[in-house]
Amino acid sequence: MTRLPCILRRALLAALVIAPLGRATAQSGVRFERTGYRLTSLGQRVAVAARVTDRQRRLVAGARIRWHVADSSIAAVTATGIVTSRRPGYTKLWAVAGRDSASALILVDQWAARFEFSPAVVRFDAVGSKLPLRVIVRDAAGHPITNQALRTTACRSMNERIATLGVNGDVSAHVNGVTYVRCSDRGIADSVRIEVRQRAVRISIADKGTFGVKTVGDTFPIRVSAFDRVGDEIRDIQATWASLNPSVMGVDPLRGMARAVGPGQARVVAQMGDVTDTLVINVEPGSGLPLPMITDTSAANAAMRVPTLTLGSLYLVVGDTGRINASAKDATGNVIVNPSIAFQASDSTIVSPVSTRAGRGWLAKRTGVTYIVAQFGTILDSLQVSVRAKGTAIALQAGNRSAAVFERPVFDTITLRRVYAQRLDSAARAIRRQSIVKEATGRLLSVSAVAGQVSHSARLSRVFKESRTGLIYGGNAELAPFGWIKAVADLRTGVLTTKRTTGEDLNVTEAEGQLIFSPAPWLWFGGGYTVRTERTELATQRWTFPRASATTRFTFVGGAVTTVTGLSVLPAANYTGYVDSTGKTVQPDPFSLAGEAGIEARTGILTAALTYYAERFTFPV
Repeated sequence: MTRLPCILRRALLAALVIAPLGRATAQSGVRFERTGYRLTSLGQRVAVAARVTDRQRRLVAGARIRWHVADSSIAAVTATGIVTSRRPGYTKLWAVAGRDSASALILVDQWAARFEFSPAVVRFDAVGSKLPLRVIVRDAAGHPITNQALRTTACRSMNERIATLGVNGDVSAHVNGVTYVRCSDRGIADSVRIEVRQRAVRISIADKGTFGVKTVGDTFPIRVSAFDRVGDEIRDIQATWASLNPSVMGVDPLRGMARAVGPGQARVVAQMGDVTDTLVINVEPGSGLPLPMITDTSAANAAMRVPTLTLGSLYLVVGDTGRINASAKDATGNVIVNPSIAFQASDSTIVSPVSTRAGRGWLAKRTGVTYIVAQFGTILDSLQVSVRAKGTAIALQAGNRSAAVFERPVFDTITLRRVYAQRLDSAARAIRRQSIVKEATGRLLSVSAVAGQVSHSARLSRVFKESRTGLIYGGNAELAPFGWIKAVADLRTGVLTTKRTTGEDLNVTEAEGQLIFSPAPWLWFGGGYTVRTERTELATQRWTFPRASATTRFTFVGGAVTTVTGLSVLPAANYTGYVDSTGKTVQPDPFSLAGEAGIEARTGILTAALTYYAERFTFPV
């Protein structure tokens, strides 16, 4: 009874020691799905993935992986592999399975997602003044980006003639107008409105000393100067004018043009916004006229001292338009040039005012009698207008004259169509004539530039897929000693970006050379070699592979439209971005395939194409 527990105890201990050793030897290594992860906002969460394989590189199902972050102040990880960003910086994420481990780079980099401006609208009331503009940049989670070294925001004024943005964030106003300050960061942009409108705080009538005494009949302009808060003069002001004594002095309310109407003293008021200025003008009678303080009871002298208004007759027929000839004279009997006379009809259903080239006119609407009242200063006068019907007016004309019968003109359309038949052409023929591609003999050297928007998608495993888009540009050179054979060299480069938070910008550079021959105009066979470099912030991969391809090209619409289909075999491809647990590079299968399909539209020297191109490289598991 005492030895049996001892034997069981030793057997149990041996089982506990042997089991971990056997499991450790069965595992070959731990590998991450990606070499690094980027988190572009604080508090962002991303799931990381790693796998455990045995010595035959088979996936070990149910293997337990322990996660660990080297710097927990930058990022934290849960037991299930969820990484949460805490502050900007770099750190390593470790995955431990048994006695093996692997690491991936964690990059926490705040990217701008939106801008906040304070104030929301920057308004200036004076030229030369400055106001501070505060720009707050926030990431996708709403956290402000306070580290200036991480901020790549660029702000500028859209019209620096109106306002400029200083390096300290102050906006300076230069001239009146509206512009915007636009901020951008990695494709995110927003703007704030800048309004510069000078506001008058003081106005002054210019040359007040020259308006002391005027004579009846004098016409002269009155000008005003306005100043803003900082003392700068406001250009292109819109002031309003008014005369407190219109029987002595009349003034145009918009232009400030004044005219002395009668003797006496007048006060003229200029207003702009909520500030005003006044001017006092004394008006004397003309030469040889009695002074205003002399009294005379005679009717002749009384008429001379009173301005007069005279209205001409107006005779209208329904539908006609006429003008009233009105004249005004001052107290001395002088005719006033361009008097400001206001008219109003007592019944607008009979006659109504209209605008004509010669000035204001009156349109007769229906038969009847009405009055048109005219006012010049304090003088009122009226004119009786009688509107007659058209039939009545025709009957009063000379009886022997008969109205001419209207005859509709007739045009010889058959002759016109025959004349212009040579100029008519179908739309299809016009398109064909304009879009036919004129090419040379197809020999010697041809050089062209290439630019286009590219969408790139790569599936690294069954659960992981990357998609990127960007602009690719480059050049193409062809050497064709004969029409049925040519040598082609291509160079393309560009940056492809991803919308996912865990992806990296991919810098792609590709060079390719091919020798192509054509047994038929629509069939092309070719062979060549391709070198492609894919670079991110974390790593650089290189593809090299030969290519054997067959392509068909069918043209339509006189050579303006071409359809392209092709199939390529990519044997003996070489890739430097995939290594096994021993550090040896794993190459794809010897025979990989590529296919393309697209359409090209060409006019003159320009070609636009839409192509779908796919490559498939299969790696051994």
